Amino acid sequence: MSLPAAKPASPLSVGKILVKGTLWTTAGEVLSGVALLATNVLAARLLSPHDFGVMGTVMLTLTILDYFSQTGFHSALVQREHDVESYLDVVFTWHLIRGVFSAALLFGLAPWVSRLYAEPQLLGVMRVVAIQPILAALTNIGQVYFHRKLDFRALALVKLGQTALRIGIFVPAIVYFKNVWALVLGVLASALASVIVSYVSHPYRPRLRWDTTRLRELIRYGKWLTGFSAIGFFIAYGDNLFVSKYLGLAVLGVYQLAFEVSNFPTISITHVVGRIAFPTYARLQNEPEGLRRAFIQVMRAVMLLSAPVSVLLFAGARDLVVHVFGEKWSSAVPLIRILVVSGFIRSFIALAGPIFHAVGRTDLDFKMNFPRFLCTVLGLWPAAHFFGLEGVCYVVLVATATTLPTWFIELGRLLKLTPASVLRENMVALVTALTALACYLLVRPLFGAGPVRALGGLLAALSSSLGVLYVVGKLTPWNFMAELRQLREALRKR
Repeated sequence: MSLPAAKPASPLSVGKILVKGTLWTTAGEVLSGVALLATNVLAARLLSPHDFGVMGTVMLTLTILDYFSQTGFHSALVQREHDVESYLDVVFTWHLIRGVFSAALLFGLAPWVSRLYAEPQLLGVMRVVAIQPILAALTNIGQVYFHRKLDFRALALVKLGQTALRIGIFVPAIVYFKNVWALVLGVLASALASVIVSYVSHPYRPRLRWDTTRLRELIRYGKWLTGFSAIGFFIAYGDNLFVSKYLGLAVLGVYQLAFEVSNFPTISITHVVGRIAFPTYARLQNEPEGLRRAFIQVMRAVMLLSAPVSVLLFAGARDLVVHVFGEKWSSAVPLIRILVVSGFIRSFIALAGPIFHAVGRTDLDFKMNFPRFLCTVLGLWPAAHFFGLEGVCYVVLVATATTLPTWFIELGRLLKLTPASVLRENMVALVTALTALACYLLVRPLFGAGPVRALGGLLAALSSSLGVLYVVGKLTPWNFMAELRQLREALRKR
């Protein structure tokens, strides 16, 4: 099956590509995210924090193997300007070898990890989950075609298909088992769904093939991504690993819930940005002005969504945890309020990664995140020792903030952006976020306690904030409604 070469995108069409891609990808992420969040709520109500802690420890071990064997081959296939058909089978073969090796290692490490945590249940759970890397490696590499052709509609439908299959297995497992084995089936169902949908959605059929020359070419692009993956594990999961051993598995379950809830909007936005922006930027890597305009458009859209959602999540953390997940998770409330600030910064710094990769400067992503790595490694123990779990959250926040200097310096060089211009381009998002926060703090207390009243207070706060934004838009240059109209016009533009 021949894979067509990617066609260059003109700067004139990039607005349509980005906005249309944003709509499709956001639709896929939001619908999938809401469905998965609903299943996680069900699991949180029927399972214990200890069950989540056991599964979290297994997934940490699997993640270690994944991060330290990352190659960046997929990004290399997307970034290449010319036909990549001859590389597909080579990458598929490499991923399959990597998957079998990871599965064998995870199976062999199971007894040691079980003894390390003094938790016998880890042995069986880890050995069953060892199937996951092999399933993941069997995913159809031909899906890279969707990224290269900027076919975000297909990617969104693939995402929804995977989610539907996973939920079809996961929900009955939660209701039937009501223990950690439901989470195990959820992980395996997710990997199996990805494989099935990948072959249904694209006609390419990979074969086993080894080519040392082509592997070397891909490795040259991905070497900095491999280095970033090594430190990326400690950045993304070092806190989880430390909490699991230093504070216990039940505490890990609470921490992971707080992290997932606080970062749910920004993680979804980050996925949208990564899937849309990187392949689009790669087509504009030789068009500096077009690349700059595309970046600004993406940044404005991301901040317009991320900023108000983050402040509402910060203010409404108690209502969300108590009325949705249950009172037994109430200790997660202060953690969510710290981590949501970190999550917002993450959604901002994630804007830079696709630019760095698209222009072939993957080293800048490594350099941007290295201070974050050092802060995480050096700060976790003293913070946990003196301030407990909240101290760990503050370390995550501070570590995330250390990426900002490199973000501004390097994007300033590549795109001619200054801090003042970044602030100016995001003023509508800032005004929207502050308005949403003020309306929530003023309106929500009027509705009292209880889940129904909490929902009513949220809806009233959102309605009042829209009214205030309409007035602000009439009196100042910061027009929220005009920003939405611009996005709509960009979608219509030829």
